[in-house]
This record gives sequence, C-alpha cells and structure tokens, in this order.
Amino acid sequence: MPRPSDESSPVYRFETVQVDVRKQILSVDGRPVDVEPKPFALLAVLAEANGGLVSKNELLERLWPRQVVSEAVLTQCVLRARQAIGDTAHRIIVTVHRQGYRLGVPLHEQDAPIAPQPDEPEQASPLPLIQPKRRWLRVALLALVLVGAVLYTLLRSKFPPATPSVAVMPLEVRDGDDDDRRIASGLSDALLTRLAQNPRLRVPARTSVGIAAAHRNDLRQVGRELLVTHVLEGLMRRDGENYTLHLGLVRTSDGFQQWARRFDIARGELASAETMIASEVGGALIGQPGMAQSLAPIGTDSDEAYRAYLNGNALRYQRTEASLRWAIERYSDALRIDPQFAAAHAGSANAWMLLYEYSNLSLADARRAAQEHVDAALRLAPDQAIGYSANSLLLLDSGDAVAAEKALRKAVGIDPADATTQMWLGTSLTYQGRLIEARKWHAQALALDPLSAVAEVYLGIDEALAFEPGAAARFERAIARDPRLLESYWQYALFERFRDNPQAARKHLEQALEIEPSSEYTRALLADTLLASADSEGAARVLGAGSDGSLAIWLRSAIAVARSTGDRARQDALCRISAERRGPHPEDRLLVATALACLDEDSASLQQFEAHIAASNGNDPFVRLFEPDFGIPDLMQYLDLLRSARGGDAAKIAAEAARHRLLAMRDSGVRPPILERALAGLQAIIVADREIPGEGKR
Repeated sequence: MPRPSDESSPVYRFETVQVDVRKQILSVDGRPVDVEPKPFALLAVLAEANGGLVSKNELLERLWPRQVVSEAVLTQCVLRARQAIGDTAHRIIVTVHRQGYRLGVPLHEQDAPIAPQPDEPEQASPLPLIQPKRRWLRVALLALVLVGAVLYTLLRSKFPPATPSVAVMPLEVRDGDDDDRRIASGLSDALLTRLAQNPRLRVPARTSVGIAAAHRNDLRQVGRELLVTHVLEGLMRRDGENYTLHLGLVRTSDGFQQWARRFDIARGELASAETMIASEVGGALIGQPGMAQSLAPIGTDSDEAYRAYLNGNALRYQRTEASLRWAIERYSDALRIDPQFAAAHAGSANAWMLLYEYSNLSLADARRAAQEHVDAALRLAPDQAIGYSANSLLLLDSGDAVAAEKALRKAVGIDPADATTQMWLGTSLTYQGRLIEARKWHAQALALDPLSAVAEVYLGIDEALAFEPGAAARFERAIARDPRLLESYWQYALFERFRDNPQAARKHLEQALEIEPSSEYTRALLADTLLASADSEGAARVLGAGSDGSLAIWLRSAIAVARSTGDRARQDALCRISAERRGPHPEDRLLVATALACLDEDSASLQQFEAHIAASNGNDPFVRLFEPDFGIPDLMQYLDLLRSARGGDAAKIAAEAARHRLLAMRDSGVRPPILERALAGLQAIIVADREIPGEGKR
C-alpha cells in the first residue's frame, strides 16, 4: 500500500486529509484541525489498513489497550473522527454493519507530507509618500472608520442578531404506502430533534409544529404562531428501493425560499442521511453551509433497524392503545436486528409506560416490561438523554417524583432543548409541592412548544395550586387546542373543586365522559364530585360496576359511595377487595391501609401505613396535590391509629413532621384553602396533645 518513505514516522493522505502520526497533527485542506487523541488514533489505524476492514474488537484493543470499553464509546470516537474531517456523509469512514470500519477512499501516492500552511498575509505593496496637503483627509477618513467600528460594536452588543429559528414541518409523501408515511413522520421528528441539539438554533417542538401544519399553505401565519424565522418543508418520494427527498427553507417574513436541496437516499443509507441532512440544514440557517455539528450518534449501523425504529416512533406519537402496541412491535423488530440500539430500547420503554396510561395494562406489568429497556438504554448510551428520560417516565408513573427529578435533571443537562423533558421535570416538582421551581420549567416547556395543549394544562395546574384565577383561562386554551385531551377537563374540574364549585367541576367531568365513556378515572372523579354535592344516587349511577383491574381511585370512590348510601355489605366487600390489592404505586399501598381500617383491622392498617411511609423514598407519603382533599383524610386516619396504638406523643411528632412538609409547600406557592384547613387540623392535634400531659398516653 502507499506509504511514506520514513516508516518510523508515517504520514497518511487521503482526499484533503493528512494524518501526521509522528507530529500528531491532523490537517484538512492544508490547515491544522483540533482533534482528540482517540479519534486521531482511529484515523491512523484505518489509514494504515488502506481500505481494509478493521474490526470493532481490533479498534477497541488498539485504541484502549488493557481497558474494558463498550462499543458505545467506540461509536462516539468514530463520530468525533468524522466530525474532525467533515465526513458528514460517512463516505470516508465507512461502517461495515456489525463488523467494523474501513477507509472508503484511496490513499495518495506521495512521499512527502503536505505541510500545513498558515494563513499568509498579503504582501503590502509600497505606498507612495503621503502628500502633506492630503494628510488631513486620510486622517479624517481613518477617524470616521474608527468611530463607525466603535458604534457598530456598541450597537451589536446592545442589539444582538436574532437567533435563527425553524419549524420542521412534517414531510409530505408522494406515491408511498403507510410504511413510507411512517418513515417520513419518523424522519421529520428525527430532523427536528437533531436541529434542536444545535445551541445556535431555536426549534419549536413537534406538538406545536403539528398543530401549525394545518396552516402550512400560509407560512407567514406559521411564523407568527410559532415565532420562527424559517420553515423547513419537504417532499419525500419512493424511487424503487430508494428515496428522493426535496427540502426547502422558506423565510416566514416574506414567504420566499432561501435554500433548497435534493437528497437521493439509497437503500441502506437512511440513518447516515439523517445526520447529513440535519448538518446541511443547520449550516444553511446559520450561514455556514455544510457545517458539521456535534450530534449524538444514531446508535445503529443497520438501516433496517433504523427504519423499524422510525416506524415505532411514528406509531408511538399517535397515543392510542392499538398504535402503542404496534410501536412496541416495531421497536422489537429493530432490537432483533440490532440488540445494541439504545434509542430503540428507550422508545420501547416509553411505549410500555404510555400503554399503561392508555389501556388497562397494570402498572406492575408495564414496569416489568419497560425496566429492562430502560436499563439497556442507560447502559448503552450513558452520555445521551434518552435513557434518563425513559427512566423518568417509569418513575413518574410509579409515583416516585423525587427519583424522577434526578433522572430528568440529567436528561435536561444533556439535551436542554427538549420540551417534553422540561415539562416532565416541572411535573416532578409539582408533585413535590415545589411550585415556584415547577412553574419555571413548565413555562420553558411552553416556550419551546407554544401550541401544546399538554404544556398549557401543566402550567394551568401550577396556577390552580397557586389558587390563581388565571388557571381557568389556561384550561380553556388547552381545550380549544385539543378538545379530546381528557387531562384538560380533569384538571379544570380539580381547580373548580379547590374553589368549592362542584357544579362547575361536574360540567367539565361530564364533558370528559362524553369523549371517553369507558374511562374509570373520569367516572371516579365525577362520582366523588357528585358526593361533594350530596348526590349519592347520581354518584352510584355514574361509577358503574367496575372491573377486576379497577384503578385505586375507582375503588376509593366506590367505597365512599357505598358508605354514603348506607350499603354496608357492598362497602365491606369493596374494602376486602382493596385490602387484598398489592400494587407498586403509592396509591395502591394507601388503599390497602385505608381498606384494612374500614374492616376494623386497626393493627394491620397501622402496619401498612408505616410500610408505605418507609417505601416513600423521600416523597411525601400522604399529600396528593392532584386530589381535591390533598389526601389529608388518609393522613388524619393514620394519626388517629398512631395515637390509639402508641399514644399522643407519637401522634404529635408525626403531625409536626406533616405540618412542616405542608408549610414548605405553602412557602413554595401552594395556596388552595384545603391547605390552610389541613394546617389548622394538624395544629389542633399538636396543641391538644401538649395541653393534657397529666392524662398519660391516649
């Protein structure tokens, strides 16, 4: 193979790249390029092989001798090497699926290295002597130039140029089938995510873009709605086994096209095309065409695995039980092809947890299925946000807001432009009663996703918990944006319950029940609201018969309805069913404790309460801010049992601890009247136990 004459200090040249091993200098187009030692060594090893395959194991052994390093680290190293030499199309460093890498271009037949040339200043031509009579004019011109430069600098610092922003419209498909449309949908979202990773761009989230796409014939309106300077449009067409993609950047200020490009994507090159396209679009937006970005690796060498993954993403975003089950199948297809595909593991974990939310799948089954994929994503891609984000959804659905917050802060630290992650982080803080912090994150999420109904709902929840009248307007906007989003009606009703307006709450919940008549959650909320209006018969009628897998909130409402109607036999039957329930969620544990008390098994009830407290992992064991009574009745029942079994001192200590937690929530902005009533009740317990020391333990 072509080698320089001095074997002790090889210099390899290919394309416009030079790798000088002795001097440890990488040059591109004759200019030195900063590169880390490992990517430099990788380039040298591939050049030494001169187009021959270098296996992953050989690269791991040569670059990290006597060290245990995962393939994910090697993938990152390859990414850095490609970025250093501008190989956005993966044409120079070629991936050989499941085997390794090779140099895809020939080495140059040269004996001497091309010395990197520094920028040479132009030779100054001799200037004629300045005539005295013209010297004042030259001085004046120079002064004007200096003044102009100073003014430009001051104005630029005071009025910096606007950050380029782009809305990535869903790709249109021509002459394609359902699979092609899902591929296009997944590719659109992938491009949006890639561009959002560029700190020099602002990219609205997919939810808002999907809503604004209804006006894509009027891109100026899209610009006003999303506050963006550009819109990226695209048309994707199948050409046999290949795809042709036409993309264009349109200015929203005047509707004129600024940039356009055609991409021919051969079968097997879809994954590499995504990175190249994102780099081209990003470069066009910031005025540096073709600029390589520092992007997270896709995570697979297999185009088929990537296609299955894009299909899974498109199905997961539809958020129906059927689409989520299909999404899980597509992720499974991707993982059968490439078990090391971290993003497919994360997508599968998210789909399982969403299936728990959108079907009758139990939390225990969802967690069991999702956990292995969360673990794999974190193991395979510890430096990416996807694993931490998937783990946080599992933790939030499991009622562990404290642990979810930790995972979400890691995810946000890695990918600060993800609106969903910021929204979940805000929600984890809301669950903990840290309202001031939560509102900041929810506001940032809404800024990134300005047309999102869900983001409006969660800001509305924060405002409802702050007992601000503006919460109603938030919920109204959310309903206008997505009339079928049940959570808007649930939280609007909660706000009305805080305001002691059960009739208004009833109206919102009846609207939700019209949208989804089978929702046990809605039925339980409506039954509880009717009980608050002393309508026991209406509550019993709305609640229905339930099912073997009924939610904890449904069983609580059913017990309350039976108690209200005086049906002791049904009450006891429901309490026995609830006492035998063993679920992983805190609400399941509390249901067991209250059901045992309902059956007059006080000792067992107290033990269950204490076991629940021990398992709370730093979360408040009783306060549930998303319920009208904040969960305070459970707390009071626990204190009564504690006083009866262990005496007033034990109850007083527990009451003081609970009061301290509620005061911290109040200091953080939680303001509904139920909070003040709870604080007064706890204070009464503390004072009562202090005022009767001579009576002994009660």
